[in-house]
Amino acid sequence: MASGETTRRETEGKETGGEEATAEGSAGEATVDAIGLNCPMPVLLARKALAKLPAGGRLTVIATDPLAGLDIPNLVREDGHALVSQRREGDRFIFEVAKGGAQP
Repeated sequence: MASGETTRRETEGKETGGEEATAEGSAGEATVDAIGLNCPMPVLLARKALAKLPAGGRLTVIATDPLAGLDIPNLVREDGHALVSQRREGDRFIFEVAKGGAQP
């Protein structure tokens, strides 16, 4: 995906209150906007975005589902990544993840 390019699609063809948007910034950085999406979508989108990043790449996940506060840290731990930071801003949960794996 080109720098600054954004893709959008409705999730499972039903209204969720938000749309999934993944934007990739500079090489090795991406953002998953899971606002309005419920479990398991934030985790599935985060896993998909992490698969596209190189080892050491950074992913920001923004979600409103309260279960993301448990699910994203579990994904990070189980898949061998590092949770750089986790915070809450109003109704949003924001996670900064560094992709694990050997550097090329």
